[in-house]
Amino acid sequence: MDQRTIEKELSVAYEAIQNIVVKERIKDNKYRYSTFFGDKTLELQDGAEDPTLPSLFPEIEDRRINKAFRGHISSFGAAIITSGLASSIAFYNEQKKAAVNRKVILYAIDKILNARVTVFDQTKGYGDYTSTADTPELRLFSFARDKSFAKEEVVNATIALKLALQLFPFDKPNGSGNSESES
Repeated sequence: MDQRTIEKELSVAYEAIQNIVVKERIKDNKYRYSTFFGDKTLELQDGAEDPTLPSLFPEIEDRRINKAFRGHISSFGAAIITSGLASSIAFYNEQKKAAVNRKVILYAIDKILNARVTVFDQTKGYGDYTSTADTPELRLFSFARDKSFAKEEVVNATIALKLALQLFPFDKPNGSGNSESES
C-alpha cells in the first residue's frame, strides 16, 4: 500500500463514482445501465445516444450509493490478496447473484489507473503500460497478467475508491437502492 499514490488517486476515484455508467445489452434494443447509484433498464431506438448519469438520476437526492458496494469493494481487496488479481477480476466481471453490478467497480478502477496515462494515442494504458484491449475488464485482466507490480497498483486504486465512496451518502438500511425499469 502506497499512501502517497492513494492520496493522488482519491480525486479521480471521487470523479469515477460520479461518472461511471456501465452499459450492458439485455436483448434487442433493451439495455441495462449500472452506476454506483443504482441500475436502470431502458429501451433505446437505433442510433440513440446513451444517457448520462445526470439523465438517469436527475434528482440529487436519488444519488445515494447502494450499500452493497461498500462490501463488494472490501471483498475485492481481500480477494486479490487471497486468490490473486486475475482471478478476482474474472470473478467481479460476472454478475451471478450479486445485489449490484460489480463491473461498475472494475470500470472505476480502470478509470483510476488510466488517470496515470501520460501519452494519449490509439492504445489505453496505465502509466507506461499499454494495452489494445477495448473494455476496462480486459485492460485490467491483461495488466494483471503482464505486470508483476499490477497487484499493488490495483489494491491502491481499490483503497482510493473505498475512501472516495465514504464521501457520498448511502442508501438507508431498509432501502433497496435506485433500481427500476423503464420502457
